[in-house]
Amino acid sequence: MLIEIKPVTRIEGHLHAYIEIGRDDVRVQLRAGGFRGFERILIGRPIEEAPHIAPRICGVCPVAHHLASAKAVDALLGVDIPRAARIVREIMGLGGVAQSHLLHLGFLIYPDIEYGRGSDAYSAPLFKKLVTLRRRAVRIVDVSGGRHVHPFNAVPGGVLKLFSREDIEVLKTEVEYGLKLLGEVYGDIVERVEKFIEDNADAMPCRGVPMAALAGNGKGIEMYDGVVKVVMDNTNLLFRPNEYMKYVVEESIDYSYSKRVYIDVDGVRKIFRVGPLPRLLTSQEMPYDASRKFYRDFELLNSRWPLHPLVYNLARIVEIAYCFERIAELLNELQNVQALPRTKVELKEGEGIGIVEAPRGLLIHHYKCNGNGVITYANIITPTTVNIPVMEYDIREMVKLLIDRHVDDAENIKRRILYLVRSYDPCVSCATHTIHIAKR
Repeated sequence: MLIEIKPVTRIEGHLHAYIEIGRDDVRVQLRAGGFRGFERILIGRPIEEAPHIAPRICGVCPVAHHLASAKAVDALLGVDIPRAARIVREIMGLGGVAQSHLLHLGFLIYPDIEYGRGSDAYSAPLFKKLVTLRRRAVRIVDVSGGRHVHPFNAVPGGVLKLFSREDIEVLKTEVEYGLKLLGEVYGDIVERVEKFIEDNADAMPCRGVPMAALAGNGKGIEMYDGVVKVVMDNTNLLFRPNEYMKYVVEESIDYSYSKRVYIDVDGVRKIFRVGPLPRLLTSQEMPYDASRKFYRDFELLNSRWPLHPLVYNLARIVEIAYCFERIAELLNELQNVQALPRTKVELKEGEGIGIVEAPRGLLIHHYKCNGNGVITYANIITPTTVNIPVMEYDIREMVKLLIDRHVDDAENIKRRILYLVRSYDPCVSCATHTIHIAKR
């Protein structure tokens, strides 16, 4: 029996799912199409152009690529950016995460969580409030990044522009209104998400796999800086960004333009999971009021369905609150630091690695350049390349369970597969890097 979902809808990019059900096994292939090849595009370009080329990889998460690229260039040139510039960059990143999560909740997964309510999902009042809420996050990126689709404010050594007094007031207003609106919709959206999980989670077995996220020194979620923390089998692995090649392994496959990414420990390769769910589970207690309250609700649900992919959807709501509250704290701090936008940089031969938390998880940019400041090597590892092998694994386990329960309705199986894939919120354009012709 062959089940084809061509295309997988309501995700970013082009993805086809092929599930072949045999007598003794289930074979799953998620085939990513639409080759992009930005790593090759970057080679031969001046290193200072990288942070402006990288956001073109994706229109949904350009902020994360902009920041990871800028961090890699800073590391390559050996510069520490001023505190004020770091705050502006972090606010930009937090706004980017919030707007992407709201895009997912409001447009991509929303019809699924409204399924069966007997109304047009996109005409529901809750949907309209989610759209309004997303506008607040988009405005934050507009102000901090210069524009929200392909931001340009981060440059080698810092930022082009700090915030004016008017900018700070606009951002404070957006954050305050965003938190107020989030509080108004929280009960309704959580009710729908919890019902969605309860109705579908029992048919989707969860097998624990390692998970990874950035970890900092303080409480809450680390989005911009820190070490990489990998949690597996009740043990933790910590490594700095410039050590990622010791542990993170990429592999091309013959049926997709996306690579597969593994965590390698002592020669043993394992699939692993990144994104909002691992971020919350590897973080310490939330330091702010709204996100702390939402986090407790998340913990209760996760205790019922531990590490379940569908719980990603509730994790995003917690992170939206955290992003708004963290931005408010950073704006207050910004008024008490030296207003220095960037550090002087000098071109040199070198190598640099930048890692940030994109909305969907760990994002790595790795560059080398020659003495003329021209890029000679570029490698980009995106969260979706990490999560695609996990999605294939989860789909295989789910289909096996449904078969054991004598569920042979192909449309029912397809619908559940779509629920699972959308809960990971894959960004397929970001993931298509390997150069070969996929088999069909």
